[in-house]
Amino acid sequence: MGGYLDAISGSIPFPLRDLSGLRAWAYLCFVATFFTTSFGTSPPLILAALGTILCIFTMNKTKLKTLIREKWFVPCIIIIALNWLGILYTSDTEGLAIKFASKSYYWLFAFSLIMTIEDESEARFFIYIFLLGIFINAIVGFLQFCGIIPTKQSWFSGLERGYNSLTLYLILGMLISSFFFKTTTRYQLRYLYCITGATYFLHLVILEGRTGYFVFLFSLPVILRNFINRKNYKIALLIALSIVIVFFLSPVVQKRLLLTVNELRYHTNGPADKVWGREYTAYQDRFYMWYGALELMAKNPLLGVGTGGYGSALKALRGGTDPFISHPHNNFLYALVSFGLLGFVFYVWFFIALLKFSWARRKSSVHVFIIYSLSVLILGGFFNTTLLDSGSLLLLVLTVGLCKDYNTGNLSP
Repeated sequence: MGGYLDAISGSIPFPLRDLSGLRAWAYLCFVATFFTTSFGTSPPLILAALGTILCIFTMNKTKLKTLIREKWFVPCIIIIALNWLGILYTSDTEGLAIKFASKSYYWLFAFSLIMTIEDESEARFFIYIFLLGIFINAIVGFLQFCGIIPTKQSWFSGLERGYNSLTLYLILGMLISSFFFKTTTRYQLRYLYCITGATYFLHLVILEGRTGYFVFLFSLPVILRNFINRKNYKIALLIALSIVIVFFLSPVVQKRLLLTVNELRYHTNGPADKVWGREYTAYQDRFYMWYGALELMAKNPLLGVGTGGYGSALKALRGGTDPFISHPHNNFLYALVSFGLLGFVFYVWFFIALLKFSWARRKSSVHVFIIYSLSVLILGGFFNTTLLDSGSLLLLVLTVGLCKDYNTGNLSP
């Protein structure tokens, strides 16, 4: 913690010193938003809303023109429109269409954030604050694991009530910590980033999120490459092996992986007409969700079943006593089944525009954060609908709100 305080007071400039007026207050609200992202849903949403309201009073034609000219703005607006137009033809009977479409207000945070930030140092400070927030939350999680303070719903998730989005935050924290370690020449900060990266990893292995395990294993080569010189292959292999051993020795990870093995065993040994999603079962119900989404997509390939229509359409298709499921727990299938191939193209356009823009500016630490964040959200989207979950959707809009050209090639934190 002392390293963080030293970094903020000296090595890492605090941009608020150079701000004034309502923009300073808006910026401070977004600083608090990044800090509280892992503390639950309400605190960051309230703070982001306050920042957005304050930003409205600082808007001018120049800022609006800058926003509209961003490469990702047009596909983003089209996606927002799709969610509202999808209400016109949705098969929804449970009121999910309005609920899902109304989440479009999250994008106001991205628009406001990008108009609040004026240079890269201001954007970079959000990243440090985000790292600090998930570090503090991890400490709370460890205290819960040790039985010192009570858990929330029997999970060691700290101040957060769930673990799906939290595991993605932690992996993003590991990725950006490893990048800062690679690019800084200050040994004090290098030690700090080693500590934060290890802390995020240890918190991950006491959480139950299997999606997080999947994303972590895919991200591990990048993390190791950043922390270890490319020439030290033997050291990299040794450290990688040690991390994997610690990962699989975690009793929480072992319990969740054993559950996965048992679920897959049911599908490999069960009746061919019932397994892999053809019939609902508690043994990995995601197969049921995905198989149903493919069936619905085949029936509605061009426009899909509309906003929030997946659950009602699937219930009508399968019927019986099958439970109602509101979305397919997969970003790609969600976009395809909701808005068809036409809508899916706009989602692909949006993410490619963001990644292409940031990749061209990957010498900027902020754009590296954007690339890592989008990668984590895309990987997590294979098993969860991160486009709908409040925590992951908030991370997405905050990430997009950082995506602008800062006209700098500065790598160091």
